[in-house]
Amino acid sequence: MVTLLCYSILERIKNLCADLFIEILIIKIIINSGKLMNLNELIDIPALQKLLENFSSFSGAPTAILDLEGKILIATGWQDICTKFHRINPDTACRCWESDVVLAEKLKEGETYNIYKCKNGLIDVAVPIIVNDEHIANFYTGQFLFSKPDIDYFIKQAEDSGFDRNIYIEALSRVPVYTEEYVRKMMDFLTNMVTLIGEASLARKKVEDIREKLLQDLRESQKTVKTLGGLLPICSTCKKIRNDTGYWEQIENYIAEHSEADFSHSLCPECAKRLYPDIFDK
Repeated sequence: MVTLLCYSILERIKNLCADLFIEILIIKIIINSGKLMNLNELIDIPALQKLLENFSSFSGAPTAILDLEGKILIATGWQDICTKFHRINPDTACRCWESDVVLAEKLKEGETYNIYKCKNGLIDVAVPIIVNDEHIANFYTGQFLFSKPDIDYFIKQAEDSGFDRNIYIEALSRVPVYTEEYVRKMMDFLTNMVTLIGEASLARKKVEDIREKLLQDLRESQKTVKTLGGLLPICSTCKKIRNDTGYWEQIENYIAEHSEADFSHSLCPECAKRLYPDIFDK
């Protein structure tokens, strides 16, 4: 029964791949002087929060994104045993942080993802977020078990940490139990999703760079170019142009006044011969 439920959840996950791709494309990556900035300045946090809330709601698996310093940027679907107990008590919270760091260190060693039993007795999994070949953050899921919990272990932990025993064990009863095979399949999906985040973000960044470069070129062009438009009344003989006030002025004066063009006077070959035949006819 558990196996069928696991595969059912996985099928629902797969059906959302198209929606995930659309949502992921709104993630924005900004590079400052060739170096990545803080993750919370790089990612559209509300959009990704919504995406992961949807994932947690149908999979039952909590998610989180932490920067490389261990700061929680996004958290969805977390179990009460973590949010109301482990992450609040100073001793157990310290063990949570230590577990996060251990997972992060293992990812730095190049592992695609890592499964780890945290120091408070639950299973956690981490996936690196890679953008432009740079490890910028970690994606976490977990707060589940691979087998029925050791009640005695958690009762002792409740007593050592000063937790209300009955409420703590009740929260423990809501922690899901997954098979390792199911977790592996789920992490294959999450790994692909995180890779898509990185690739889509980088592609979006390149498009934005090109767009910004084109806009910058356009702005520079607009600074140096004025456009003449409409009908210009010009004398068919002397080639003077009538300006807006009704006066006739030299064409070069008119163009210089209405654009950024400058003139340098010279003689064309025909005028040179007509004006200076003794010189140019030779």
